[in-house]
Amino acid sequence: GQPGSNNPVPNLTAMTSWFNQVTYWAVLTVLSEPTSAARALVVKQLIHIAFHCFARRNYYGAFELAIALDNSAVRRLHQTWQLIPPLMKDIVARMLQVLQSRKNFRTYRESV
Repeated sequence: GQPGSNNPVPNLTAMTSWFNQVTYWAVLTVLSEPTSAARALVVKQLIHIAFHCFARRNYYGAFELAIALDNSAVRRLHQTWQLIPPLMKDIVARMLQVLQSRKNFRTYRESV
């Protein structure tokens, strides 16, 4: 950052802020739907987008959405998740597995 600045890492701060904004947007988008069926459609769309981000090695974008889908408020929507096909649930689980920090992010490093 700039000498005398209160924020020594403005780019990192901006990147973190963007990640959080996208994640919260995705959570709110799911939660704003009035029915389980409508929420399930949104969840499916988010998984679809995350999958394509992941396949194109846009891990940052994929993880923004995977983290949103793993948010406790979204995870608690049991009726909604019952409407999600097992394959789509597996896609989210795989992305979250890659994100795990075990062994110094070994799974993530092997994916890259």
